[in-house]
Amino acid sequence: MGLLAHAARRGLTHVAKRSMTINGQDAPEFEAPKWGVAVIVLSTFALTLFISALEYTLKNVVAPLAMIDSPSTHITITPPTVSDAKEEHLEEGSLVTVHKAKPITASIRKTIHHLHATAGWFSRFRGLLQFVLYGIAFFFVANIIEAIVPRFPCSEILISAATGALVAPLHAAWTHKVISMPSDKKTMEFIPARSSWRALLLPAAIKNSVTLLSVYVLLFCIFVMNFQGIAEHPNWSLLALRIVGLIAVGLFLSMFIILPATVTLIRVEASLLPEEDDTIVPFDRTFGGKVVPRVLGGTGAVSFLDAWRSFNWEARRRLIKLYIKITAIMSVLVFLSVHLIAIEAYAIMGPAVKKWFQEANDRGLFDNSY
Repeated sequence: MGLLAHAARRGLTHVAKRSMTINGQDAPEFEAPKWGVAVIVLSTFALTLFISALEYTLKNVVAPLAMIDSPSTHITITPPTVSDAKEEHLEEGSLVTVHKAKPITASIRKTIHHLHATAGWFSRFRGLLQFVLYGIAFFFVANIIEAIVPRFPCSEILISAATGALVAPLHAAWTHKVISMPSDKKTMEFIPARSSWRALLLPAAIKNSVTLLSVYVLLFCIFVMNFQGIAEHPNWSLLALRIVGLIAVGLFLSMFIILPATVTLIRVEASLLPEEDDTIVPFDRTFGGKVVPRVLGGTGAVSFLDAWRSFNWEARRRLIKLYIKITAIMSVLVFLSVHLIAIEAYAIMGPAVKKWFQEANDRGLFDNSY
């Protein structure tokens, strides 16, 4: 503990006192209060932790549940009533009413409230351990494949696809943990049976490859649009038009490439959930009649194409709205956090910065700077 405290003090001292050279001359030493540096570091860490936790809840818990949420439908039959004997001409028959329940995941607040009521407060972080294990495994396997496979243009896409296919069972374990009811299962027990791994290879490979492919497409668009040329010869109307075009390409890739691949993978993994495990939200294991459950003698696994086709347009619109809400929430939080840290830094270090510039100016260090 003494060694750690000493290292922390040296680190803060190093940050608080920095010297530099301007125009070949030694600049005055910048001295910021150590407690101020500590406050800014702790504030940044706390805000980063809060934003990361919220992002995990929204993107890695609520969103996957929305991909499998299948609202239940029930029918009520109301017998006919005749208030007057003269109304014999009324057609006899029962009134059949079809009631479709509103999806739990239609609202972020409703989804989190349902999770809390069903699995406790920490259910907003369910599957976190499996998610971390998957990330670690993906990192190591990708590095091993990268060391074996020769380098060629866009080889990263092939490496990502192969890695995703190899560690697909771990990703499926994470999905099963997120969508299933609370249980006493251990982490490794969520991995699907080896006989079902074949169904995971294609959707896992495609999901990981198209994500990286979309990045390459965006980089290619940036190159074609020649943003550097516009920066050298400013043309604000042309710059705005190209930025809008780049955003449109990004939205297209997200909605029509990445989103279908992600939904398909999650739904294929959900179809492999053991029959004895209940889901935390309503889930149609038959996928609209396209899959026969294992308990009835079927395979229980949905095909690659049927996984997406069975995700109807109503569910797709609901998921897109959810991602729009998530993007808006995270953008606002990041914007507010950056400004909060900036205000905090100005309030703490403002006097020190002002003093530093005054001393540097008195020494004439900025006379030949421009």
